[in-house]
Amino acid sequence: MAKRPICPEDLLRLVLVGDPQISPAGDRVLFSKKVITEKNSYLSHLWTVDIEGRLTQWTQGEKSTGVGRWSPDGAWIGFVSGRDGPAQQIYLISTCGGEARPLLKLQEGSIGGFLWSPDSAKIAFTFRPAIPELTESAKKERDEKGLSKPPLVFNDVMYRLDGDGYFADHRYELFVVDVTKALAGKGDLEQSLLCRYSADAAGDYSYGWSPSSDELAVIHNVSRRPFVDPPNKQIWRLSLDGQAWKLEGLPKGDKGNPKWSPDGKWIAYVGDVDENDPWGTRNTKLYVVAADGGEPRDLTGHQDYDLEVATLSDTKDAGFGSVIEWCPDGTGLFAQIGWHGAQQLGFVSMTGGIELLTEGNHSISIGSVASSGRRIAGAISTAVKVPEIIVLERELATGRWAPKVLTDLNHDFHAEVELSEPEELHIPTTDGLETHAWVLKPIGYLEPKRYAAVLQVHGGPHCQYGWHFFHEMQCQAAAGYVVVYSNPRGSKGYGEAWTAAIRGNWGNKDWDDIQAVKRWMEHQPYIHPGRSATLPISSAPSPTGAFRTWSRWPAIPTSRSIATDTSRESLGVTWKISRSSGVSPRSPTSRTSALPLSSFTRQAIFAATSSRVSRCSRRSRWRESNRGWFATRTPHSTGSREAVPRTFGFTASAKFSPGSTSFSSDPPGPLDFSGERNPGCASEWGGVGADFVRLEPVADDLVSH
Repeated sequence: MAKRPICPEDLLRLVLVGDPQISPAGDRVLFSKKVITEKNSYLSHLWTVDIEGRLTQWTQGEKSTGVGRWSPDGAWIGFVSGRDGPAQQIYLISTCGGEARPLLKLQEGSIGGFLWSPDSAKIAFTFRPAIPELTESAKKERDEKGLSKPPLVFNDVMYRLDGDGYFADHRYELFVVDVTKALAGKGDLEQSLLCRYSADAAGDYSYGWSPSSDELAVIHNVSRRPFVDPPNKQIWRLSLDGQAWKLEGLPKGDKGNPKWSPDGKWIAYVGDVDENDPWGTRNTKLYVVAADGGEPRDLTGHQDYDLEVATLSDTKDAGFGSVIEWCPDGTGLFAQIGWHGAQQLGFVSMTGGIELLTEGNHSISIGSVASSGRRIAGAISTAVKVPEIIVLERELATGRWAPKVLTDLNHDFHAEVELSEPEELHIPTTDGLETHAWVLKPIGYLEPKRYAAVLQVHGGPHCQYGWHFFHEMQCQAAAGYVVVYSNPRGSKGYGEAWTAAIRGNWGNKDWDDIQAVKRWMEHQPYIHPGRSATLPISSAPSPTGAFRTWSRWPAIPTSRSIATDTSRESLGVTWKISRSSGVSPRSPTSRTSALPLSSFTRQAIFAATSSRVSRCSRRSRWRESNRGWFATRTPHSTGSREAVPRTFGFTASAKFSPGSTSFSSDPPGPLDFSGERNPGCASEWGGVGADFVRLEPVADDLVSH
């Protein structure tokens, strides 16, 4: 049967996997399996797959579960869920079967994570209570009494996070409980509590158990003003009676992910010694220090690898931290290494140096290591393959580590859908360098036909595009676009100098690289010169570079944009999310460039989020002929100009006339985006009365993010 092109609706069919954890015996991998439900929401549950590929489901229901972890003795699986009410709890389920049991009865709040002790008798976890006014019980009481929602008062710059919500001045604390007492005491925290620790002003802890299970290595900031002062994280040894002492001899700088060596002599951690690099332009390195303190040894600094490289995709959970795990014999640590668009398994020996144990155009995410050290749980993806669960083990013939794929959860999807295989590029840019890029040609590509093109520009900016399946880009290629994506300077995975090139200098070297890719596109015979668009994601491109080159792009939509209640920059304007979910432009900060009103009449810029499309203008009406979003440019000197005829995978046509108060599209379609005035942002922008228009779909709303 002939395959068909991928479409946006295929997002609903994909089965996404993550967080692989191998059993202590090394015979099964526990992982999270995520799907999109009929209610248009994600639902995650825990499954295991054995070495022969046999699957077993461990959790079910309408509430998601995650953070699945084996107890070291293999008797229990712990996980986090809100299955029994609004409060998240840690649950335990016996690996012999039966119902899951809550470990504790925590109040409403957030569990940051948990960690079994090596003897399986204790669990350490971080917890932060919810704002009392925002709990379900408080909401219910207000509804019963007909009361309005009270105002929220914030006394700290850190009061909310994307995906986390509002937490005001509440911070995580570190708890240690006795598992047997917790289960016997029916969830009473005080009855099972061994230790409670709250020494960090930001509530930011990373921790690891000692092999003897009688203490933890805890990393947190020394400063009482962690959002103002340079980073100075240190390591404490925390005993179960609550006593903590700081390891002496460690330099200032960022630190995290402490791992106690199997023999108890060393503590490994990742970090850097630079106090003036809060945004991570320097390489994250691996250090070891004696468990009693002293001068740490840098095991990786003589090589140009970074241990915190995130490879972007829309088919996996975002992960920007390091992954390191001791080899059971204590000779070194396994590590996840991002390099030149790929993600590999690496090994760092105690004598120093990183050895890449795998190779190939793929993205490998590693989980835990079996107690024997012979197998490692992981997930693997390529540019044309949705992630699946693997184990990494040595090949008998070569002795090299290689992935063995255990699941095939997206078999039907791949059997039915045709995908575009990327071509790898190295494009000359300024300073005698080359920028790494890829091009996806349209499905059914034919010479000498010319195609419209999309240049994807990632945000971060310290991360990388690469060899990972990207549903959004594949949909654009299937809709007839040439899709180009690259890793300009500021990206990670290409050495410290490449990342640090934009430190204090956004919109210079990074934009040189983006323009080099643009020039390459202009010289390709299969790319239509007048039908190209750039799609900046999140914080990309930088404000200065974006505005000074608008005239070269027929369209510049932006998605997943930086826009928070605390005001962040996006495309040269500081955007602010109002409490009613509106977006309004505020006066540019000192870090951005002023944007005159005329710029918006030259070019319509849309900020697309997962469920709405936003634009700032005097007034607006919008009708879209199919699902999606786009932007169009109309110079003052000309009349109406038709936008890019095919808008990022969705057929549409729109016109905007200078001085006009409306957009129009032809033909009208099943979605009606009608403007809604928000008087709350009038006159906020340079003294100009700029009513904000929030555009929301009346019918089927499917935006793949």
